Amino acid sequence: MLRSLLLFLTVAVAAAGLALAQPWVPDPLEPVSSGGLAAVDRALARLSVHARLLVVGAHPDDEDNALLTWVARGLGGEAAYLSLSRGEGGQNLIGSELGVELGAVRTGELLAARRLEGSRQYFARAYDFGYTRSLEETFDRWPREVLREETIRIVRRFKPQVIVAVFPADERAGHGQHQASAVVAADAFAMAGDETVFTALPDPLWTPAALYRRAWRREEATHGYSLAALDPVSGRSLGQLAAASRSFHRSQDMGRQQLAGPARGGLVWVAGGAGEAGGGPFAGIDTRLAAIVATLPAGTVRDDLSELLARVERTAGRARRRLTPAAVEAAVPALAEIVDLLRQCEELLETVGPAARAARALVA
Repeated sequence: MLRSLLLFLTVAVAAAGLALAQPWVPDPLEPVSSGGLAAVDRALARLSVHARLLVVGAHPDDEDNALLTWVARGLGGEAAYLSLSRGEGGQNLIGSELGVELGAVRTGELLAARRLEGSRQYFARAYDFGYTRSLEETFDRWPREVLREETIRIVRRFKPQVIVAVFPADERAGHGQHQASAVVAADAFAMAGDETVFTALPDPLWTPAALYRRAWRREEATHGYSLAALDPVSGRSLGQLAAASRSFHRSQDMGRQQLAGPARGGLVWVAGGAGEAGGGPFAGIDTRLAAIVATLPAGTVRDDLSELLARVERTAGRARRRLTPAAVEAAVPALAEIVDLLRQCEELLETVGPAARAARALVA
């Protein structure tokens, strides 16, 4: 985690005025005059919060674009979507590609959506063989044990605090593949931190803090979030950005109007977190940057790392509030200070013994 932040900050410093190894490519929905502000703003936002969320669905167009946008562009956190398949069994309204070729098209659509949101994309190896009426039929062709292992591999690698299943794990989901995605999401939530499960996987154990599913009806939501906030760079609301992201699914005719005004998303609590009392998706979860090292053994090293990360968070917050398009280079001293603090964190991590391998992998 810290090494990736260090790399991200190095790129951000370059975008703010230092030499770039490769040309910076702006987001197509951002003003062409923003210079390096977009990259710097997102770097600083990411250094101000420790929030990681994984959405799990069956097909490329199952993802919750609103939730992914809210986490990545609204909170500045890390969001990712796991699609069990590449949608080879779907329709194609823009060309003649079907089967494997359609899967390639829909993969490209997903990657374009993730770039706009600033989130990540993962895939499992399931092949979309078309519509199924039952969960049992799906697991006849998609072995549950295989999908469970692949989902746990991704959870241990990405380390989300929150997992969100797009669908319920019963007939309400309709498509049997939709039901299967909810089942393996729950399996991963329960088993990713179990030391007796899939011991050959290379990544350390990880125990997510909360499990939700998407609320398909407003009245069933137990937790909510607002999409009304404006993205400071593009000038569009989070809801508009989510609609733009959704519109990349052109082969499935998923275009959405980018409507202005208030909008909300909702989730149904399943397990963990602060329970079903309400709040946002990260209710009951420590999202301070210093929470990254909470799993390290208690002692001086953890205390020192916590203080260094708290300083990173404060510095990033101050720099982001002062960031302007007319003087992006003014952020360079703060970014340089943050890079130095993160390097100090790396040096401290070298003193952590092998007994703390799993915790060290989280912060490294």
